[in-house]
Amino acid sequence: MLKIIKLSLALFVLLFFSKCRKDCCQDPTNPKCENYDPKYGIPTADFTMRQSLRPYGWPDLKENIAEFSDTIVTSNGGVLFTAKEENAIRYEWTIGDDSRRFYTKEVALRFDDFLQIPSNVRKKIPIKLKVVKKPLSHQNQDDTVYSSERFLVFADEFLWSGTFEGYFEHEPNIKRIIIVNSDAIEFKVPPGTFADRPKDSVTLSGHAFYGLIPKDVIFVSNENVLDIYCYPHFYSYKQWKWAVLKEEKLSNRSLQNTTSGLMSYHANAEFSGDGRHSIVVKYTYRSSQTSPEENYIFKGKKIN
Repeated sequence: MLKIIKLSLALFVLLFFSKCRKDCCQDPTNPKCENYDPKYGIPTADFTMRQSLRPYGWPDLKENIAEFSDTIVTSNGGVLFTAKEENAIRYEWTIGDDSRRFYTKEVALRFDDFLQIPSNVRKKIPIKLKVVKKPLSHQNQDDTVYSSERFLVFADEFLWSGTFEGYFEHEPNIKRIIIVNSDAIEFKVPPGTFADRPKDSVTLSGHAFYGLIPKDVIFVSNENVLDIYCYPHFYSYKQWKWAVLKEEKLSNRSLQNTTSGLMSYHANAEFSGDGRHSIVVKYTYRSSQTSPEENYIFKGKKIN
């Protein structure tokens, strides 16, 4: 029995180290490993940028966090800069022509005044970061200083807006065309939508979606897309996302008409130099207030 136990342990150890040799136990410092990173563990001055509501006093809630991007849409001039390096002795940011210097790991700034000048749209703003780290040994202090520079641009377009051709995941062999408009339009909801106006049709401002399944045309009011008082939903350069709150789904009797049954929507687009930006759209739909929600995913390329 003792021999069997020893043999089993030996086989286990052999298999374990064999596996480690095969995938290097995912060691980023080992040049023989697939996940080898020559810069792993080396201090850096890299940083990220994204559109943010934080400069306006709103918290980073899941529903209003934009993607990382060097391009920000002019509709919201708030930007969050975040250094990737942890536990630095010093961070120093230089933002464009701003005479101030910022010394925190994250900096949240508003560019409202900058965007008041039309010629500043598409103008490159240099963003510089200097990071100072503690020396690992008695080395030259200059060896612990790292710097980087990138450019921030404000754009007057949305990658997710326009006409796209592609396929729904559940229909991979049927090519479809969808249209998403960034501009709001006016549309009428039928009598009975609102309890206080049961006999009247009501004109609302909102957005139109064409070609989404299962309805050819879906109108969603701005009440459900963008709450101007609470900012719970997000428009950004690459993505547009919103979702109806659970309480509203259960209690709001007019919701079905003001959203045409669309309960959530998230479009994420990636830039392409030839203008054929790729897009992924994920949304949920329900046919009635008591119906279960259906999930859809569309992937396509911009054609107009």
